[in-house]
Amino acid sequence: MRSRTAALAFLLALSFAATVRSQDRSTTAESKPQDQNAAPDSQASAARPKRLRVGGNVMSKKKVHNVAPEYPFSAKARGIQGTVLLHMVLDVDGKVEELQYISGPKELMKPAMDAVRQWRYSPTTLNGQPVEIETQVAVTYSLN
Repeated sequence: MRSRTAALAFLLALSFAATVRSQDRSTTAESKPQDQNAAPDSQASAARPKRLRVGGNVMSKKKVHNVAPEYPFSAKARGIQGTVLLHMVLDVDGKVEELQYISGPKELMKPAMDAVRQWRYSPTTLNGQPVEIETQVAVTYSLN
């Protein structure tokens, strides 16, 4: 009786393992691209990043149009100075697509953002394909 129970348990375990393996194979097959004959270029382009993160110092050299930020008279009169740090996303043409305030004097945030929205950069490419850029920009206000 024990040997029959053990044999039955063994067969059930084998059956369960085979079922799990076949489900794993079908899941893997479903996750692969449908078109196995797709050109390598199309598969490679799908793997290329659409947006690169680049340091602000690198991007400053690619700036082709600069608009100087205004220094509000009220902020000058109160002695407010400092650096406004912004998060920026450039589209594939080098135009500011997104702009978010990170830190710095609140009184200087709006004029800094107004100026940066007008900045333009030379487009960035990766393997000949245009890409968006994500970076940070610092706008410094100094009373000196």
